[in-house]
Amino acid sequence: MIARTLAVLLVALTGLLPMRSALASPDDGATDGTSYASPLTALSGQRQSLVWHDTSSAADALKTTMGTETTFAAVMASVNHPLTSANCSAAESAARPVAPAATTALCWDDGDDTTDGWHPQGITTSGDADDDGAWGAYKVILSGWQSLISGRYNDARVAFVDYTNSAAPAYRWIYLVVPNATGTDFTAAKAHVGGMVWYGDKLFVTGVGNTSTAIRVFSMANILRATDSSSAIGKTSSGYAAYGYQYVMPQIGYYTYSGGTCTMFADGTYPSYTVADNDGDGTAGNSAADWVGNGTRAFTNDTTTACLSSISLDRSTSPDTLVAGEYFGHDTPNLHGRLLRYPLGSGYLLSATSGTVPVTDSYRSYVGDVQGVLSYGGVWYVSHSWLDARGGIWRQTTSGGGAASCSLSGSTAHQCWAWHPEGLTYDYATGLVWGQTEWSSTECTAQSQTCGRMVFATPRTDLP
Repeated sequence: MIARTLAVLLVALTGLLPMRSALASPDDGATDGTSYASPLTALSGQRQSLVWHDTSSAADALKTTMGTETTFAAVMASVNHPLTSANCSAAESAARPVAPAATTALCWDDGDDTTDGWHPQGITTSGDADDDGAWGAYKVILSGWQSLISGRYNDARVAFVDYTNSAAPAYRWIYLVVPNATGTDFTAAKAHVGGMVWYGDKLFVTGVGNTSTAIRVFSMANILRATDSSSAIGKTSSGYAAYGYQYVMPQIGYYTYSGGTCTMFADGTYPSYTVADNDGDGTAGNSAADWVGNGTRAFTNDTTTACLSSISLDRSTSPDTLVAGEYFGHDTPNLHGRLLRYPLGSGYLLSATSGTVPVTDSYRSYVGDVQGVLSYGGVWYVSHSWLDARGGIWRQTTSGGGAASCSLSGSTAHQCWAWHPEGLTYDYATGLVWGQTEWSSTECTAQSQTCGRMVFATPRTDLP
């Protein structure tokens, strides 16, 4: 990826560009002088609720119309791609965290490890789904990927990884879709997939920035087989297709922001962009050069509706809660992301009163470029990325914060986490925190970096 101007970097936050990392800073702080070790600031006037929209009747109708309902176990029985440590190249292995160190590292099958058409984002496991760590007879990792393919931007697919035999994990892809109101057709679900939570049979997936949709919800009890393998989406003359993918999961509901459309625009962003194939590679919108800002740069503040960028499950609370993080670049003065908490309730959905879900905790974090969020026992953890260095993972409370330290050539003391890290999830049954990296080894090489894509785990007790 070429060096980017601030404006183009911030557009990437909206889900318009493939990379969401930011420029490195030597002092682990924002350009307005705040430190990543600053205490969380409790907020009262900036809380935002969510509103539930039930579309399960459309999903049920689609199930009847297609007549191809299948089971979670059938998907697990059909896994066809290895995700193993043996797949890891030297460059991919170099992407793993060094402090705290990863104890497990798994790498993708050929093609998925190098594609620039899809990027891994959020992650969750069967440790979220059930407190015994399994879903039925299976231990599972789910990895959400965002499409960067022209004409399919922000489509979403999920790798269902059978981790029951940890010596030989393997996965199968499922495409996320949205049924029409009558359940006779479907389109691709638009989601950045920056965060995912699997809770009971429900799968929560974060939406796209600068829209009103906060979270899309799917169900493990509603998986369908496509009947047409053509490169199309929805109903065709031959049946139902999902770009050649065998399985689809239809949305059963979604949450919107009660405050309306969320905003990820911040200091220095343009109000609109013109997209063209400026780099001459035959595809418009797949590089920084393809995006040209129009008009006067807008300056907004972060008292507006926050876009939920990353989410995870906290089982240490009563009731269980879903926590969320907001992304702002560290180079955006006076704009810092919020950390939010929502209660979970019956039906494995968020707890709502008259359809509205309240925020039970709201904090200002002073860590920039947040990619993953966790909360456990009253302590928050956020991982963040840099464009040109390893990321970091920070412990945060209202008393202060801290990060692991390391001594690596070319890195500052706290740049010890994975290269280009994305979402986080905590498996309560095993005590492992799972994460994944975004950039392929091809993308890393283009930036003279030694890194690549992987899924990794580290003990929660090793976190700072």
